[in-house]
Amino acid sequence: MTLGCSRKCVRLLAFRSSARVWAELHEKAFRRLGGSPLVVVLDNLREGVLSPDFYDPGVNPLYRDVLAHYGVTALPCKVRDPDRKGKVESGVAHAQKTPLKGKKFESLEEAQAYLDHWEENWADKRIHGRTKRQVAAMFAEEKPHLQPAAAGAVPLLPVWRAHGASRRLRRSGSGLLRSAAGLDRAEGQGAVGRDVRAAA
Repeated sequence: MTLGCSRKCVRLLAFRSSARVWAELHEKAFRRLGGSPLVVVLDNLREGVLSPDFYDPGVNPLYRDVLAHYGVTALPCKVRDPDRKGKVESGVAHAQKTPLKGKKFESLEEAQAYLDHWEENWADKRIHGRTKRQVAAMFAEEKPHLQPAAAGAVPLLPVWRAHGASRRLRRSGSGLLRSAAGLDRAEGQGAVGRDVRAAA
């Protein structure tokens, strides 16, 4: 994930991809950034977008509800228009060519720790080629504009686990975060509502 203004990146490694993994990666990215943006521009990856349409894209129900939980709007890219998300594409290529090239790790955790160290000690301190400013300094200016987490918000991980056991909700198009596994209780009992945001 790359923020559009500061070019601050969150690079997370995973062995496989699924709707649940995609949602978990977004939650981790928002937590690392300390908040969430108002809009996420995303590729037409199946985990996020079921039917790419310029005017009315079909967003994956789980991903849609995760973004609604954070108050984020999904803006899928137009098909065959890679320039819409060039910042994140260049960030992925940069990670593959720079810190991870030729490296071997014993585990995914070891690789992620190495990548996090590189991100903190090199990538955030670099001078961006186009803006001619340090990424960390630009992020310090951009961070106050991220949506802060709501106080006492409910973490999402248990809800994602409930989603896997509730396939009929996915077919019916119901609000997965609000009704999966009986989580549509009163606000004081740990409900996940539209205005609740997870802690970052």
